[in-house]
Parts: sequence; C-alpha cells; structure tokens
Amino acid sequence: IGSILVPFPYATDDHQSANANYLVEHNAAILVPEKECTASKLKEIFSRLAGNRETIVNMARHARECAMPDADVSVALVCEELAHA
Repeated sequence: IGSILVPFPYATDDHQSANANYLVEHNAAILVPEKECTASKLKEIFSRLAGNRETIVNMARHARECAMPDADVSVALVCEELAHA
C-alpha cells in the first residue's frame, strides 16, 4: 500500500529520509518532515486522499513496484560473502 512517512531526522546520516524519498520519487509515498507533522497537516493529507481513490490505488501500485520481497536474502548473501572474504 502507499504510505505517509515521517522520518526520524536524527537517525544516522538521516537515512530514513533517503529511504522515504525513494518511495516519494516513485509515487508510492508522501513524506512529511517531522517538524511539519502536525494534526492539521495530517488532516489535510488524509482529507485529500479520502477524496481521491485513484491516488490511493496508484500509490499502492507504485509501492508494489518498489517492493523488494527478497531483500533479506540478498543482504544475507552479501554478509556471507564479506564474512568469507
């Protein structure tokens, strides 16, 4: 499904924002910076989405296209390769 993401800005190298931006660039998510995340901002986003099923469906489709269901296996293989290098 599509998502509304509020990255923790103090994470190492702000990696959560980088990950969120990937989904935003692929029309799979909406990013709300923590400092802008207010009840009124969220209400605005939810109201806009509630009135636009097409946007919600498109976000979900794009999210599925971005999915990496075997990412855990890929990471494990790289770790094994590095461990044996």
